[in-house]
Amino acid sequence: MNTFFKYSIAFLLVANSQVAFSQQLMRDNLGSHIATKDLNLNGFNINGANAVNAVTAAIGSDIAVTNTSVALQVDGTGQTILIPRVTDLLNNSVITGNALAGMIAYDVATDKFYVHNTTGWVTFATKSIITSGIGPVASGLNSFAVGRGTIASALNSFAYGGETTASNNECLAGGYMSTASGLQSTVLGVRCTASGVNSLAIGNGSTASGDYSAAIGVNVSTNSLAGSMCFGDYNNSYNLSAAVANQMNMRFDGGYRLFTNAGMTAGVLMTNGANSWSVISDKRKKENLETANAESFLIKIDTMALGSWNYKKQNAKKFRHYGPMAQDFYAAFGKDSYGTIGCDTLIASSDFDGVNMIAIKGLVKRTNALAKENDTLKVLMAKNTLTISTLLDKNEKLTEKLQAQENNSEKMQAALVKLQRLMEKMAAVTAQEAEGAYVANEPKTNTSQ
Repeated sequence: MNTFFKYSIAFLLVANSQVAFSQQLMRDNLGSHIATKDLNLNGFNINGANAVNAVTAAIGSDIAVTNTSVALQVDGTGQTILIPRVTDLLNNSVITGNALAGMIAYDVATDKFYVHNTTGWVTFATKSIITSGIGPVASGLNSFAVGRGTIASALNSFAYGGETTASNNECLAGGYMSTASGLQSTVLGVRCTASGVNSLAIGNGSTASGDYSAAIGVNVSTNSLAGSMCFGDYNNSYNLSAAVANQMNMRFDGGYRLFTNAGMTAGVLMTNGANSWSVISDKRKKENLETANAESFLIKIDTMALGSWNYKKQNAKKFRHYGPMAQDFYAAFGKDSYGTIGCDTLIASSDFDGVNMIAIKGLVKRTNALAKENDTLKVLMAKNTLTISTLLDKNEKLTEKLQAQENNSEKMQAALVKLQRLMEKMAAVTAQEAEGAYVANEPKTNTSQ
Protein backbone atom coordinates (compact mmCIF):
# COMPACT_ATOMS: atom_id res chain seq x y z
CA MET A 1 0.00 0.00 0.00
CA ASN A 2 1.22 3.55 -0.75
CA THR A 3 2.83 5.04 2.37
CA PHE A 4 0.85 8.30 2.21
CA PHE A 5 -2.44 6.39 1.95
CA LYS A 6 -1.53 3.98 4.78
CA TYR A 7 -0.84 6.84 7.14
CA SER A 8 -4.09 8.53 6.14
CA ILE A 9 -6.18 5.43 6.89
CA ALA A 10 -4.30 4.87 10.11
CA PHE A 11 -5.17 8.37 11.30
CA LEU A 12 -8.81 8.11 10.35
CA LEU A 13 -9.57 4.88 12.17
CA VAL A 14 -9.43 6.16 15.76
CA ALA A 15 -10.64 4.78 19.09
CA ASN A 16 -14.37 4.27 19.73
CA SER A 17 -15.03 4.20 15.99
CA GLN A 18 -17.14 1.74 14.11
CA VAL A 19 -16.21 0.52 10.64
CA ALA A 20 -18.86 -1.09 8.44
CA PHE A 21 -17.77 -3.05 5.36
CA SER A 22 -20.30 -4.28 2.82
CA GLN A 23 -19.17 -7.20 0.64
CA GLN A 24 -15.57 -6.40 1.51
CA LEU A 25 -12.47 -8.51 1.12
CA MET A 26 -9.56 -8.11 3.55
CA ARG A 27 -6.28 -9.90 2.97
CA ASP A 28 -3.75 -10.68 5.70
CA ASN A 29 -1.39 -13.49 6.60
CA LEU A 30 -4.34 -15.52 7.90
CA GLY A 31 -5.87 -15.89 4.49
CA SER A 32 -8.95 -14.45 2.86
CA HIS A 33 -12.05 -13.69 4.91
CA ILE A 34 -15.54 -12.52 4.03
CA ALA A 35 -16.93 -10.27 6.79
CA THR A 36 -20.59 -10.92 7.50
CA LYS A 37 -20.93 -8.50 10.47
CA ASP A 38 -19.72 -5.03 11.43
CA LEU A 39 -16.12 -4.94 12.60
CA ASN A 40 -15.79 -2.95 15.84
CA LEU A 41 -12.38 -1.40 16.51
CA ASN A 42 -11.63 -0.22 20.03
CA GLY A 43 -8.27 1.43 20.38
CA PHE A 44 -6.93 -0.48 17.36
CA ASN A 45 -5.33 1.07 14.29
CA ILE A 46 -4.97 -0.63 10.95
CA ASN A 47 -1.25 -0.19 10.27
CA GLY A 48 1.13 -1.68 7.77
CA ALA A 49 -1.53 -3.46 5.77
CA ASN A 50 -0.71 -4.19 2.15
CA ALA A 51 -4.25 -3.69 0.85
CA VAL A 52 -7.75 -2.85 1.94
CA ASN A 53 -10.42 -3.61 -0.67
CA ALA A 54 -14.01 -2.50 -0.04
CA VAL A 55 -17.00 -1.71 -2.23
CA THR A 56 -18.28 0.80 0.35
CA ALA A 57 -16.84 1.82 3.72
CA ALA A 58 -18.39 4.01 6.42
CA ILE A 59 -16.60 5.48 9.43
CA GLY A 60 -18.40 7.02 12.36
CA SER A 61 -20.57 6.29 15.38
CA ASP A 62 -23.67 4.16 14.87
CA ILE A 63 -23.80 4.71 11.13
CA ALA A 64 -24.75 2.67 8.16
CA VAL A 65 -23.76 2.92 4.52
CA THR A 66 -26.11 5.44 2.91
CA ASN A 67 -24.92 5.40 -0.67
CA THR A 68 -23.23 2.50 -2.43
CA SER A 69 -21.76 4.92 -4.96
CA VAL A 70 -19.58 6.37 -2.21
CA ALA A 71 -16.29 4.55 -1.64
CA LEU A 72 -15.71 6.05 1.81
CA GLN A 73 -18.26 7.75 4.05
CA VAL A 74 -17.18 9.60 7.19
CA ASP A 75 -19.83 10.91 9.59
CA GLY A 76 -19.56 12.73 12.90
CA THR A 77 -21.41 15.44 14.78
CA GLY A 78 -18.58 16.52 17.05
CA GLN A 79 -15.45 15.70 15.09
CA THR A 80 -13.83 16.67 11.80
CA ILE A 81 -11.44 15.03 9.38
CA LEU A 82 -7.82 15.99 9.83
CA ILE A 83 -5.98 15.94 6.53
CA PRO A 84 -2.31 14.87 6.81
CA ARG A 85 -0.07 17.83 7.69
CA VAL A 86 3.30 18.02 6.01
CA THR A 87 6.00 20.41 7.26
CA ASP A 88 7.25 21.38 3.79
CA LEU A 89 5.12 19.62 1.25
CA LEU A 90 6.40 21.38 -1.87
CA ASN A 91 10.00 20.46 -1.04
CA ASN A 92 9.33 16.92 0.27
CA SER A 93 10.94 14.73 -2.36
CA VAL A 94 9.70 11.48 -0.78
CA ILE A 95 6.03 12.39 -0.96
CA THR A 96 6.28 14.33 -4.21
CA GLY A 97 8.22 11.57 -5.87
CA ASN A 98 5.49 9.02 -5.09
CA ALA A 99 2.52 11.38 -5.39
CA LEU A 100 -0.51 10.39 -7.40
CA ALA A 101 -3.11 12.62 -9.00
CA GLY A 102 -5.92 13.28 -6.52
CA MET A 103 -3.81 13.13 -3.34
CA ILE A 104 -4.59 15.82 -0.71
CA ALA A 105 -2.36 17.32 1.98
CA TYR A 106 -1.99 20.41 4.17
CA ASP A 107 1.34 22.26 3.90
CA VAL A 108 2.40 23.79 7.22
CA ALA A 109 5.04 26.01 5.60
CA THR A 110 2.58 27.85 3.32
CA ASP A 111 -0.54 27.37 5.49
CA LYS A 112 -2.49 26.03 2.52
CA PHE A 113 -4.26 22.90 1.32
CA TYR A 114 -2.88 21.27 -1.82
CA VAL A 115 -4.14 18.69 -4.28
CA HIS A 116 -1.84 16.86 -6.67
CA ASN A 117 -2.74 16.86 -10.34
CA THR A 118 -0.87 15.62 -13.38
CA THR A 119 1.51 18.60 -13.27
CA GLY A 120 2.18 18.93 -9.53
CA TRP A 121 0.81 20.36 -6.30
CA VAL A 122 -1.72 23.19 -6.57
CA THR A 123 -3.76 24.95 -3.88
CA PHE A 124 -7.55 24.65 -3.89
CA ALA A 125 -10.65 26.08 -2.19
CA THR A 126 -8.84 27.77 0.69
CA LYS A 127 -7.81 31.39 1.10
CA SER A 128 -6.99 31.87 -2.53
CA ILE A 129 -7.23 30.38 -5.98
CA ILE A 130 -4.37 30.01 -8.40
CA THR A 131 -4.91 28.84 -11.94
CA SER A 132 -2.36 27.99 -14.58
CA GLY A 133 0.64 30.17 -15.18
CA ILE A 134 4.25 30.71 -14.24
CA GLY A 135 4.83 31.85 -10.69
CA PRO A 136 1.45 33.44 -9.91
CA VAL A 137 0.69 34.16 -6.24
CA ALA A 138 -2.81 34.50 -4.82
CA SER A 139 -2.47 35.04 -1.08
CA GLY A 140 -5.60 37.07 -0.38
CA LEU A 141 -8.92 35.57 0.66
CA ASN A 142 -10.98 34.76 -2.44
CA SER A 143 -8.20 36.17 -4.62
CA PHE A 144 -7.27 34.98 -8.09
CA ALA A 145 -3.97 35.18 -9.96
CA VAL A 146 -3.26 33.91 -13.45
CA GLY A 147 -0.41 34.47 -15.86
CA ARG A 148 3.28 35.05 -15.27
CA GLY A 149 4.50 36.57 -12.04
CA THR A 150 1.09 37.95 -11.11
CA ILE A 151 0.20 38.74 -7.49
CA ALA A 152 -3.26 38.92 -5.92
CA SER A 153 -2.55 39.59 -2.24
CA ALA A 154 -5.75 41.14 -0.89
CA LEU A 155 -9.37 40.21 -0.27
CA ASN A 156 -11.28 39.43 -3.46
CA SER A 157 -8.37 40.69 -5.58
CA PHE A 158 -7.76 39.60 -9.18
CA ALA A 159 -4.49 39.79 -11.11
CA TYR A 160 -3.83 38.51 -14.61
CA GLY A 161 -1.30 39.01 -17.38
CA GLY A 162 2.40 39.47 -16.76
CA GLU A 163 3.91 40.82 -13.52
CA THR A 164 0.73 42.59 -12.49
CA THR A 165 -0.15 43.22 -8.84
CA ALA A 166 -3.54 43.55 -7.14
CA SER A 167 -2.56 44.51 -3.60
CA ASN A 168 -5.74 45.96 -2.08
CA ASN A 169 -9.23 44.67 -1.41
CA GLU A 170 -11.59 44.20 -4.35
CA CYS A 171 -9.09 45.48 -6.91
CA LEU A 172 -8.29 44.28 -10.42
CA ALA A 173 -4.93 44.35 -12.19
CA GLY A 174 -4.45 43.28 -15.80
CA GLY A 175 -1.88 43.72 -18.52
CA TYR A 176 1.87 43.99 -18.00
CA MET A 177 3.78 45.40 -15.03
CA SER A 178 0.72 47.29 -13.82
CA THR A 179 -0.37 47.73 -10.20
CA ALA A 180 -3.76 48.24 -8.56
CA SER A 181 -2.96 49.28 -4.98
CA GLY A 182 -5.94 51.50 -4.18
CA LEU A 183 -9.02 50.11 -2.46
CA GLN A 184 -11.42 48.79 -5.12
CA SER A 185 -9.18 50.15 -7.87
CA THR A 186 -8.79 48.88 -11.45
CA VAL A 187 -5.75 48.97 -13.71
CA LEU A 188 -5.49 47.65 -17.27
CA GLY A 189 -2.53 48.18 -19.55
CA VAL A 190 1.23 48.51 -19.57
CA ARG A 191 3.10 50.02 -16.62
CA CYS A 192 -0.04 51.68 -15.29
CA THR A 193 -0.87 52.42 -11.66
CA ALA A 194 -4.21 52.82 -9.88
CA SER A 195 -3.35 53.84 -6.32
CA GLY A 196 -6.33 55.98 -5.40
CA VAL A 197 -9.51 54.68 -3.78
CA ASN A 198 -11.98 53.58 -6.50
CA SER A 199 -9.49 54.77 -9.11
CA LEU A 200 -9.18 53.61 -12.73
CA ALA A 201 -6.04 53.55 -14.90
CA ILE A 202 -6.05 52.23 -18.47
CA GLY A 203 -3.46 52.49 -21.22
CA ASN A 204 0.30 52.87 -21.20
CA GLY A 205 2.08 54.69 -18.40
CA SER A 206 -1.16 56.11 -17.01
CA THR A 207 -1.48 56.85 -13.28
CA ALA A 208 -4.70 57.27 -11.30
CA SER A 209 -3.24 58.39 -7.97
CA GLY A 210 -6.16 60.51 -6.78
CA ASP A 211 -9.13 58.97 -4.97
CA TYR A 212 -12.10 58.45 -7.29
CA SER A 213 -9.98 59.56 -10.25
CA ALA A 214 -9.52 58.08 -13.74
CA ALA A 215 -6.52 58.13 -16.09
CA ILE A 216 -6.96 56.70 -19.58
CA GLY A 217 -4.44 56.87 -22.42
CA VAL A 218 -0.69 57.31 -22.68
CA ASN A 219 1.41 59.22 -20.14
CA VAL A 220 -1.49 60.77 -18.23
CA SER A 221 -1.79 61.26 -14.47
CA THR A 222 -4.43 62.49 -12.06
CA ASN A 223 -1.58 63.89 -9.95
CA SER A 224 -2.99 62.64 -6.60
CA LEU A 225 -6.00 64.96 -7.04
CA ALA A 226 -9.34 63.49 -6.00
CA GLY A 227 -12.14 63.33 -8.53
CA SER A 228 -9.94 64.39 -11.44
CA MET A 229 -9.99 62.70 -14.85
CA CYS A 230 -7.26 62.63 -17.50
CA PHE A 231 -7.59 61.33 -21.05
CA GLY A 232 -4.68 61.36 -23.50
CA ASP A 233 -3.84 60.25 -27.02
CA TYR A 234 -0.84 58.19 -28.13
CA ASN A 235 1.80 60.84 -27.56
CA ASN A 236 5.08 59.90 -25.91
CA SER A 237 6.52 63.42 -26.05
CA TYR A 238 4.31 65.19 -23.52
CA ASN A 239 2.79 64.17 -20.19
CA LEU A 240 -0.67 65.31 -19.13
CA SER A 241 -1.41 65.87 -15.42
CA ALA A 242 -4.44 67.20 -13.59
CA ALA A 243 -4.02 70.70 -12.15
CA VAL A 244 -6.80 70.80 -9.53
CA ALA A 245 -9.20 68.34 -7.92
CA ASN A 246 -12.44 67.39 -9.71
CA GLN A 247 -11.06 68.56 -13.06
CA MET A 248 -11.46 67.06 -16.55
CA ASN A 249 -8.21 67.06 -18.54
CA MET A 250 -7.80 65.96 -22.16
CA ARG A 251 -4.95 65.90 -24.66
CA PHE A 252 -5.75 64.90 -28.24
CA ASP A 253 -3.34 66.16 -30.87
CA GLY A 254 -5.80 65.34 -33.64
CA GLY A 255 -8.57 67.43 -32.09
CA TYR A 256 -12.12 66.60 -30.99
CA ARG A 257 -15.42 65.78 -32.69
CA LEU A 258 -18.79 65.76 -30.94
CA PHE A 259 -21.96 64.87 -32.88
CA THR A 260 -25.47 65.31 -31.51
CA ASN A 261 -27.46 63.35 -34.07
CA ALA A 262 -27.16 59.96 -35.71
CA GLY A 263 -26.61 61.44 -39.16
CA MET A 264 -23.61 63.42 -37.86
CA THR A 265 -24.83 66.65 -39.46
CA ALA A 266 -25.03 68.51 -36.13
CA GLY A 267 -22.28 68.98 -33.60
CA VAL A 268 -19.03 70.74 -32.83
CA LEU A 269 -15.38 70.20 -33.66
CA MET A 270 -12.07 71.41 -32.31
CA THR A 271 -9.37 70.77 -34.85
CA ASN A 272 -5.65 70.39 -34.27
CA GLY A 273 -4.19 73.53 -32.69
CA ALA A 274 -7.59 75.23 -32.21
CA ASN A 275 -8.47 77.05 -28.99
CA SER A 276 -12.26 77.10 -29.37
CA TRP A 277 -15.10 74.93 -30.64
CA SER A 278 -16.20 75.18 -34.27
CA VAL A 279 -19.88 74.58 -34.97
CA ILE A 280 -20.70 72.44 -38.01
CA SER A 281 -22.00 74.98 -40.52
CA ASP A 282 -21.51 73.32 -43.89
CA LYS A 283 -24.17 74.56 -46.32
CA ARG A 284 -24.40 71.05 -47.75
CA LYS A 285 -25.65 69.83 -44.38
CA LYS A 286 -28.41 72.44 -44.05
CA GLU A 287 -31.92 72.83 -45.45
CA ASN A 288 -35.06 75.01 -45.21
CA LEU A 289 -33.10 78.25 -45.42
CA GLU A 290 -35.07 81.41 -44.58
CA THR A 291 -33.89 85.01 -44.86
CA ALA A 292 -34.26 87.10 -41.68
CA ASN A 293 -35.45 90.71 -41.41
CA ALA A 294 -32.38 92.36 -39.95
CA GLU A 295 -34.14 95.59 -39.09
CA SER A 296 -36.72 93.73 -36.98
CA PHE A 297 -33.88 92.02 -35.12
CA LEU A 298 -32.42 95.41 -34.24
CA ILE A 299 -35.77 96.61 -32.98
CA LYS A 300 -36.19 93.45 -30.85
CA ILE A 301 -32.70 93.79 -29.40
CA ASP A 302 -33.46 97.41 -28.54
CA THR A 303 -36.44 96.28 -26.44
CA MET A 304 -34.53 93.54 -24.53
CA ALA A 305 -33.35 94.06 -20.94
CA LEU A 306 -29.58 93.60 -21.01
CA GLY A 307 -27.10 93.78 -18.17
CA SER A 308 -24.91 91.79 -15.78
CA TRP A 309 -25.87 88.96 -13.42
CA ASN A 310 -24.62 85.78 -11.70
CA TYR A 311 -25.98 82.26 -11.39
CA LYS A 312 -27.65 81.23 -8.16
CA LYS A 313 -25.41 79.44 -5.64
CA GLN A 314 -22.33 81.15 -7.11
CA ASN A 315 -20.19 83.81 -5.51
CA ALA A 316 -21.55 87.12 -6.82
CA LYS A 317 -18.19 88.80 -6.34
CA LYS A 318 -16.28 86.26 -8.43
CA PHE A 319 -18.68 84.93 -11.07
CA ARG A 320 -20.48 87.73 -12.89
CA HIS A 321 -21.70 87.59 -16.50
CA TYR A 322 -23.18 89.79 -19.23
CA GLY A 323 -26.05 88.95 -21.53
CA PRO A 324 -29.80 88.43 -21.98
CA MET A 325 -32.16 86.03 -20.25
CA ALA A 326 -33.12 82.87 -22.11
CA GLN A 327 -36.82 83.68 -21.78
CA ASP A 328 -36.37 87.11 -23.42
CA PHE A 329 -34.12 85.68 -26.12
CA TYR A 330 -36.60 82.90 -26.92
CA ALA A 331 -39.54 85.33 -26.94
CA ALA A 332 -37.73 87.54 -29.45
CA PHE A 333 -36.06 84.95 -31.69
CA GLY A 334 -37.51 81.53 -30.78
CA LYS A 335 -39.72 81.03 -33.84
CA ASP A 336 -39.60 81.30 -37.61
CA SER A 337 -42.00 80.11 -40.30
CA TYR A 338 -40.74 76.52 -40.04
CA GLY A 339 -40.69 75.91 -36.29
CA THR A 340 -39.03 76.72 -33.00
CA ILE A 341 -35.44 77.78 -32.37
CA GLY A 342 -34.02 76.78 -28.98
CA CYS A 343 -36.05 76.93 -25.78
CA ASP A 344 -36.86 79.39 -23.00
CA THR A 345 -34.21 78.14 -20.55
CA LEU A 346 -31.14 77.82 -22.79
CA ILE A 347 -29.28 79.97 -25.31
CA ALA A 348 -27.21 78.11 -27.90
CA SER A 349 -24.00 79.95 -28.69
CA SER A 350 -24.50 79.30 -32.42
CA ASP A 351 -27.98 80.89 -32.29
CA PHE A 352 -26.58 83.79 -30.29
CA ASP A 353 -23.89 84.25 -32.93
CA GLY A 354 -26.50 84.01 -35.65
CA VAL A 355 -28.67 86.72 -34.08
CA ASN A 356 -25.61 88.92 -33.69
CA MET A 357 -24.65 88.40 -37.34
CA ILE A 358 -28.16 89.29 -38.52
CA ALA A 359 -28.18 92.35 -36.26
CA ILE A 360 -24.77 93.37 -37.60
CA LYS A 361 -26.13 93.06 -41.11
CA GLY A 362 -29.00 95.34 -40.10
CA LEU A 363 -26.53 97.83 -38.69
CA VAL A 364 -24.53 97.65 -41.90
CA LYS A 365 -27.68 98.45 -43.88
CA ARG A 366 -28.42 101.36 -41.57
CA THR A 367 -24.85 102.57 -41.83
CA ASN A 368 -24.92 102.38 -45.62
CA ALA A 369 -28.15 104.41 -45.72
CA LEU A 370 -26.70 107.00 -43.39
CA ALA A 371 -23.52 107.12 -45.43
CA LYS A 372 -25.52 107.71 -48.60
CA GLU A 373 -27.53 110.43 -46.93
CA ASN A 374 -24.35 111.94 -45.61
CA ASP A 375 -22.86 111.97 -49.10
CA THR A 376 -25.93 113.85 -50.40
CA LEU A 377 -25.65 116.34 -47.59
CA LYS A 378 -22.00 116.78 -48.39
CA VAL A 379 -22.86 117.66 -52.01
CA LEU A 380 -25.47 120.14 -50.83
CA MET A 381 -23.05 121.58 -48.38
CA ALA A 382 -20.46 121.95 -51.11
CA LYS A 383 -22.96 123.84 -53.27
CA ASN A 384 -24.01 125.97 -50.35
CA THR A 385 -20.41 126.65 -49.53
CA LEU A 386 -19.81 127.86 -53.09
CA THR A 387 -22.87 130.09 -52.91
CA ILE A 388 -21.81 131.45 -49.58
CA SER A 389 -18.34 132.10 -50.91
CA THR A 390 -19.80 134.03 -53.86
CA LEU A 391 -22.04 136.00 -51.57
CA LEU A 392 -19.14 136.75 -49.32
CA ASP A 393 -17.17 138.05 -52.28
CA LYS A 394 -20.07 140.26 -53.33
CA ASN A 395 -20.57 141.44 -49.82
CA GLU A 396 -16.93 142.30 -49.57
CA LYS A 397 -17.12 144.37 -52.75
CA LEU A 398 -20.30 146.07 -51.56
CA THR A 399 -18.61 146.74 -48.29
CA GLU A 400 -15.72 148.31 -50.12
CA LYS A 401 -18.10 150.45 -52.20
CA LEU A 402 -20.01 151.41 -49.12
CA GLN A 403 -16.82 152.29 -47.41
CA ALA A 404 -15.82 154.43 -50.39
CA GLN A 405 -19.22 156.09 -50.35
CA GLU A 406 -18.92 156.65 -46.65
CA ASN A 407 -15.53 158.21 -47.22
CA ASN A 408 -17.00 160.47 -49.97
CA SER A 409 -19.90 161.33 -47.73
CA GLU A 410 -17.55 162.43 -44.99
CA LYS A 411 -15.66 164.62 -47.45
CA MET A 412 -18.89 166.14 -48.73
CA GLN A 413 -20.04 166.69 -45.17
CA ALA A 414 -16.83 168.52 -44.39
CA ALA A 415 -17.21 170.64 -47.55
CA LEU A 416 -20.76 171.46 -46.59
CA VAL A 417 -19.62 172.53 -43.16
CA LYS A 418 -17.04 174.79 -44.71
CA LEU A 419 -19.57 176.12 -47.18
CA GLN A 420 -22.03 176.77 -44.38
CA ARG A 421 -19.44 178.63 -42.40
CA LEU A 422 -18.53 180.63 -45.47
CA MET A 423 -22.13 181.47 -46.12
CA GLU A 424 -22.55 182.47 -42.52
CA LYS A 425 -19.57 184.80 -42.85
CA MET A 426 -20.92 186.20 -46.07
CA ALA A 427 -24.27 186.75 -44.47
CA ALA A 428 -22.66 188.60 -41.59
CA VAL A 429 -20.71 190.83 -43.94
CA THR A 430 -23.77 191.58 -45.98
CA ALA A 431 -25.69 192.51 -42.84
CA GLN A 432 -22.99 194.92 -41.76
CA GLU A 433 -22.80 196.45 -45.14
CA ALA A 434 -26.55 196.89 -45.27
CA GLU A 435 -26.62 198.54 -41.85
CA GLY A 436 -23.89 200.89 -42.88
CA ALA A 437 -25.75 201.92 -45.98
CA TYR A 438 -28.90 202.53 -43.99
CA VAL A 439 -27.15 204.87 -41.66
CA ALA A 440 -25.67 206.78 -44.50
CA ASN A 441 -28.95 207.36 -46.19
CA GLU A 442 -30.97 208.34 -43.05
CA PRO A 443 -32.09 212.10 -43.11
CA LYS A 444 -30.16 214.42 -40.79
CA THR A 445 -31.98 216.20 -37.92
CA ASN A 446 -31.73 220.17 -37.56
CA THR A 447 -30.27 220.64 -34.17
CA SER A 448 -30.27 224.47 -34.46
CA GLN A 449 -33.91 224.88 -33.92
